[in-house]
Amino acid sequence: MLEAEVLSNFRSSAVPKVDADGYFQISVTHPKPHQLACLVMEKIDGYTLEEVRKNFPQGCPQDLVLNLLSQAVKILQELHHRKIIHRDIKPSNLMLRSPAPNALLQAEQLVLIDFGGAKQFSGGILRSPSPSTRLFSSGYSPPEQITGGNVGPAADFYALGRTMIELLTGKYPQELEDPITGELSWRKWCNVNIQLADLLDEMIQADVRSRPAHAAIIQKRLLAINSVKSKNFLDFLELF
Repeated sequence: MLEAEVLSNFRSSAVPKVDADGYFQISVTHPKPHQLACLVMEKIDGYTLEEVRKNFPQGCPQDLVLNLLSQAVKILQELHHRKIIHRDIKPSNLMLRSPAPNALLQAEQLVLIDFGGAKQFSGGILRSPSPSTRLFSSGYSPPEQITGGNVGPAADFYALGRTMIELLTGKYPQELEDPITGELSWRKWCNVNIQLADLLDEMIQADVRSRPAHAAIIQKRLLAINSVKSKNFLDFLELF
């Protein structure tokens, strides 16, 4: 079971922990004799980004979204380095871990959950899966995943981009889609840094070749955005 292998080998608090003996099978007899796979994993104390979104009906603050995006990209960079794609990134599968009671000024950590649809890939893509393994979430999954085509890391970037746009606007992707082209018309619904908006629009391009090829590219863009924000803040302080 790939989910058990991924989680047991992933030594990071950014995914749920699974002990070495946390995956096992039991024999059941109903409706017919078969082996049932069981996985015992860490319970994450916190709340999903779906719940965060509901607390900001007019859209989440840009700084919060930037922080969440940066954390998510770091998780994906490690996952893709291990030749694993998640395939089901959406607000309900990203959680903010509540800080420990004795932690002082500790920021809430983003955790990626539900690896039931995770798949290994090689050569940059996962070849067309069989119908039994096809998985997609309406509003978040890219076209190539919905149609059963070859998918790779860029599929995770697409889903993550749409998730972040949902947080910024307070609107579900389906509400923002053009009924003919399927493209998102979203910038008018929030006040967003132009560089961040451009990055998100690239992440959600229908054409895989137009999306960032790997996580390091996104990280570099985010560093540049944060650098500009810091400079603008320092310039503001010089006025006093």
